[in-house]
Amino acid sequence: MRTLGLFGELSEQAGAGFLSGLLIGHEVRAALQAARGRDENRVRLIGDATLVALYAEAIAACGGRAEVLVLDMAAAGLALIGRQAAWR
Repeated sequence: MRTLGLFGELSEQAGAGFLSGLLIGHEVRAALQAARGRDENRVRLIGDATLVALYAEAIAACGGRAEVLVLDMAAAGLALIGRQAAWR
């Protein structure tokens, strides 16, 4: 990314998106390799709705199938803790 910026091929504003795309691509590739031959190349996703949508799009573009389990896991986790805590 630094080299692209130095040679004027990537603007400073586009840097974060570029890095995010590299990370998503790397993680999707690893997930699809792990899913190969089982679960119909299905990758289960949890997380922020915006990121889940990006991952799902990348998975589909690579021939996989994304299954969204929970969009906001932090809220779900806090709710579970609240239900199980003995509040006194």
